[in-house]
Amino acid sequence: MRDIGVRIARQKLLRYRTPEPEGKRWRRWLLLGLAAWAVWALLVSDHSVSRLLRLKSDRDRLAVELTRAQRNLGRAEKRIPNPKPTPEQAERMLRERHGYARDGEWIYIIGEDSTGKLPAPQAKSR
Repeated sequence: MRDIGVRIARQKLLRYRTPEPEGKRWRRWLLLGLAAWAVWALLVSDHSVSRLLRLKSDRDRLAVELTRAQRNLGRAEKRIPNPKPTPEQAERMLRERHGYARDGEWIYIIGEDSTGKLPAPQAKSR
């Protein structure tokens, strides 16, 4: 019986409380929904802050790698000989690698090549 009396007293007191605004309950739900969306957008989504920061660090790391690779490419291009040899370089290549001779010059090749045949001496004269 005592519980019923307390309950009745509360109901009498509730009549005299200040009324809540009509939209207060909906505002609470709206704020809860906005908070849930903000957590999702900041932490979980594909465009979250953590993912954007990770992508930015990857971009910066790759930019450093790109500059390093470009620098290495520049060094390698300096070491590569000119694709079009000078006449002196072309003559030296033909004489050393292919056994060409100048006019009136004899070239003797001693030894075997990879096929096991001895090449005949080449001479070019006029």
